[in-house]
Amino acid sequence: MYQYASEKKKKLSPELQFYLIGINQMFRTYYDAFYAKDMNKLSFISKMRDELLNQNITLLEKSTPNTAVFIAAMRDIIRAIHICLPFSVGYWLDEKNEKE
Repeated sequence: MYQYASEKKKKLSPELQFYLIGINQMFRTYYDAFYAKDMNKLSFISKMRDELLNQNITLLEKSTPNTAVFIAAMRDIIRAIHICLPFSVGYWLDEKNEKE
């Protein structure tokens, strides 16, 4: 994706920059939640996903063909982070069982 963006050399709109910051915050929250074993943060990530996917739809409707490719790829990243949530809980439970 970075190669695509580099080749197109388009400047990102403020809306798209804000959207990318949100995705970065989602990823950071997941990282923090995973290592802190914090279920509340995992729940918060689900809310973030809903908001970001709504923003994704809005951005796609306003986008040019070049940015549409980029925005669609970001949707996959949001989904990938969200898919990891139940696996994290399973990992924590397995880790707990091994210690007992």
